[in-house]
Amino acid sequence: MHQKQTHILTTKLTANMQRRLREGYLNRLPRELNTYLENQKFITQPELELVFQKWRTVGENKEESSNQYFKSSTPWENEVLGAVSKLPSQHDSQSALMLIDAEDGAFELQFGWARKSFGELFKATRTKSLALFRADFRAGVFVDSYGGEYENNLSPDGVVYELEHWGFMRRLTSRSS
Repeated sequence: MHQKQTHILTTKLTANMQRRLREGYLNRLPRELNTYLENQKFITQPELELVFQKWRTVGENKEESSNQYFKSSTPWENEVLGAVSKLPSQHDSQSALMLIDAEDGAFELQFGWARKSFGELFKATRTKSLALFRADFRAGVFVDSYGGEYENNLSPDGVVYELEHWGFMRRLTSRSS
């Protein structure tokens, strides 16, 4: 019984932390983006764990199962965000989830709204990590960053940006790794 109570308490504390991180994220956004997201459902633990379980399952299979899966990296933030801005609009009318900073929570929203605003949404993240995918996981885009080298050279600001996308008709280009 004690272990179950500890788990419940941990889950509640995590959800509370995620709600606070949401507020910080919203405060870093321009007003028009903030206003839209304030009115969208925000997913925290324990519901967020179900999203992660599905995300991991899709992640394990997307490379093998889709000829529409692409991954690239670049030392330039503007290059990766430029590639995302060129995503075709074929999924814009679909419901989507947007994960901010990996585990800080997720918003339910329209894919097209987030696709069009991806650059500003990404720049407001704490850890430079943003995932956007259809609610049915048939298409998505994930941009992450990490400190390190790019093609055996230190990137200009010491950060490498990775772009993954799947479910789109054409390949987005940035410098492939």
